[in-house]
Amino acid sequence: MKWFLRGLICLAIIVVSAGSVAAQGGGNPFGRPDPNRPVGLTITSDQVSPGYILLSIIQSRDVMLLSNDGRVVNIWEGAYYLGQAVYLLDNGHLLRTVSLDNNAYGPGGQWGFVNGRVEEVTWDGRLVWGFNYGDQRIVGHHDIESLPNGHVLMVAFEMFIGDEVLAAGRSPELMPQENALWSEKVIEFDPATGQIVWEWRVWDHLVQDYDPNLSNYGAVAEHPERIDINYTIDRSIDWLHINAIDYNADLDQIVLSPRTFSEIWIIDHGTTTEEARGPAGDLLYRWGNPAAYRAGGEENRHLYYQHNPQWIPQGYPGAGHLLIFNNGGPERPYSSVVEIVPPVDESGAYVMLPGVPTGPDSYAWQYIGNPPESFYSPLISGAQRQPNGNTLITEGLKGRIFEVNPAGEIVWEYYLPPATGVFRAERYNNLPPDLDLSRNLPLVTGRSGAWIATTANSRVCMHICSPTRRRWRCSPPPMEPRLRPPGKMKRAPSTAGGLTSRRHRRDRRAKLQKPLATTEKTAPHEGGLWET
Repeated sequence: MKWFLRGLICLAIIVVSAGSVAAQGGGNPFGRPDPNRPVGLTITSDQVSPGYILLSIIQSRDVMLLSNDGRVVNIWEGAYYLGQAVYLLDNGHLLRTVSLDNNAYGPGGQWGFVNGRVEEVTWDGRLVWGFNYGDQRIVGHHDIESLPNGHVLMVAFEMFIGDEVLAAGRSPELMPQENALWSEKVIEFDPATGQIVWEWRVWDHLVQDYDPNLSNYGAVAEHPERIDINYTIDRSIDWLHINAIDYNADLDQIVLSPRTFSEIWIIDHGTTTEEARGPAGDLLYRWGNPAAYRAGGEENRHLYYQHNPQWIPQGYPGAGHLLIFNNGGPERPYSSVVEIVPPVDESGAYVMLPGVPTGPDSYAWQYIGNPPESFYSPLISGAQRQPNGNTLITEGLKGRIFEVNPAGEIVWEYYLPPATGVFRAERYNNLPPDLDLSRNLPLVTGRSGAWIATTANSRVCMHICSPTRRRWRCSPPPMEPRLRPPGKMKRAPSTAGGLTSRRHRRDRRAKLQKPLATTEKTAPHEGGLWET
């Protein structure tokens, strides 16, 4: 079967330039997918945590649920490309992000991380409701989080153009070539009404020391609770690139993952929208890269373009700690998973002092490959603590999902076909008992055959492979890749009954878009559409 021509992601925007390939020791750190490696379940044991694993396949319209014995027990097909995050709800329904085309941030499905729409669908794929959030200035992207009250948190880009950026204190020398800047916001919406009920914006919490005439002028090192609008490593329009969100109901706090800053942030959710615009909405905690707030250098850095920070749930080993997939990059070409305990004072407030790198300086637990370079996904990926103390890890670019015990021993491992990327995999062990989990469905893959390569300035490009066209997608200006495209690649055979046919998937998709009801309302915000 031949590979489709669609690209996996236009990834140059989300991977920063930080030195030459030579600085990494030469060569291509991401590697070329091995078409001969095993596909399917490769390692299992009696130490595996029970449950079913939900997979968000990059450049796919479909979501897959996998059993521990390697069977595909359910597939949710959709009309849109996935917008990255997917979750299972307690009722067995799927909560998913999907990519829309009507925004200024790139065509749906092509950039991968832009979504703009959230849907809840039943176990058999019927639409319960859909919520759109995207126009020419704002659009949802990457991640969402379902709250205990049924509301949903959504990460969104917010575009500022030209003089708007300069008026916030951005140095003209640091303006992106597009003369605009993508800031970030978090919204909370109620699916029952289509209303946005809470909002937090980065733009309300800036600091800068460029223009003393502006109200946000100040010494950056003295304000670790605020975000330096002039901190940038490559003048990208995608200045922050928040790729994950998680919520702690006990603390009523949110953790965010601004990838280009190589740190995590915690903010207070226990505010009104109006309060969130002021000091109450400032950062409660930040950790990973003190250079972002001028409190340290590379020697104090812990995170490298991280993904998927999350609080470990109550009742699990390490409960209350933060687990983070530490991707690595040009400065450190290997990945790790770290568990940290944020320092707090006697009142329970996070310890964050001006001019001092925020702690901790060490980890409660860490996983690194042996050798370190054997475990490396500079993009996407994640980690999830299991009830038995194991950790489920997604090595996203390799399509590898594996589980390690506390000693770091691999007790379970599964590979998707070569060039099939996984945004994130999470296991669920509390599914409703009436669901049919006995099936063994055909394996789903993405719609592109692609692999990653670095250019001479360490930007990341994606090779798009088809029988008739071969080209590279890179951030401007495109650079000649160091890794030359080889001949046509072949898929490794599936161990799950073969790949689904295009015709079957197209026909099924057309049947699955009829919602349970057809009421539509216009939501009172930019570009929003509510369906139920």
